Amino acid sequence: MRQTRAASRRGPGASAVWQDWQVAGFDAERYLRLAGEQWLREGGRIGGPPVNPVLAAAAAALVAVNAITTAAAQAVIGEYDPALTSRRDRACHAQHNVHMALAADAAWIEILGERVKLTAKPAGIETWAEPLPAQDLAMQHLWERVATLDDFHDPHRALDATIAALVAAGALQADDSRIGAARAALAVLRPDGAAPAESPIGAPGPWRSLLARWRQTGGPVGTVTVGTITPSFDGITAAVITLKSRDEHFGITVELVPGARTGLPYYDLPDQQHLTWWAADDLGNHYLGEQGSWDPGDDRSQGAIGFWPALDKRASRVDLIPTGTAARAVIRVPLPWTEHN
Repeated sequence: MRQTRAASRRGPGASAVWQDWQVAGFDAERYLRLAGEQWLREGGRIGGPPVNPVLAAAAAALVAVNAITTAAAQAVIGEYDPALTSRRDRACHAQHNVHMALAADAAWIEILGERVKLTAKPAGIETWAEPLPAQDLAMQHLWERVATLDDFHDPHRALDATIAALVAAGALQADDSRIGAARAALAVLRPDGAAPAESPIGAPGPWRSLLARWRQTGGPVGTVTVGTITPSFDGITAAVITLKSRDEHFGITVELVPGARTGLPYYDLPDQQHLTWWAADDLGNHYLGEQGSWDPGDDRSQGAIGFWPALDKRASRVDLIPTGTAARAVIRVPLPWTEHN
């Protein structure tokens, strides 16, 4: 194994740096083609059910550690399913002709038929953007894969493909104990056996509190009008409309400019930015978001983000934290029903 280079890819003002480790002679394009051929030998299909998560997961991992460009990875995936390339082109033309960017000083926005005035921030609502701390790109990507809750096709196979690609590229050691923690965390979030798995030991920061309460219900029932727009983070602006809490979970309606997706890809490898949606309350509890009904687009995207587990009834506020590659936004929302508890 050799270190090929170390540099920053985060842009001006960003604090995160990356190190690109690569096995001498590693050919990322060849690796992806071999992964596709192996999937076919195992009886998988490209372009039909069951959806193949291996190519997209492996490609996303190799792009994340700079072993291959997005364009080159897309070309390999397109060899196995040419229809993806044509769908990519059609989506690009359609969205750019229809939508305009959301102005930072917009007086109101309308989403899902609901108009909310944005001229004044509701009392107590705070929002800001901040750079992410420096972190290892391979581990960052590994945990982003675990956090991709909307991959219902085969998340465990997708995680295995991610790990295998990172190890093959030399970005991750095969005996790294953090790999086991990531697999154990996914087993809690998406059990693949008869009984739910226990919360793993060794999971980083917010994951410990998230996994400890993952199936907890009994959340408060209520709605908060948020109606605020974040500063730009990783080139994205988020407008959060409302927050609704229910017994089993809570959710928000949101609009993103330009468009972004939640979680890592599991089929294609789009150029679009991805976000991981976290939330944290003032009691130290963490929550993980999943994309619900969604209207995608390149210029903007909008819809619902659901968070699990249920809100702690004792919490007096919750921070909504859309997280990009190098920065995140924080929307701090007071929870009015705690005043009556």
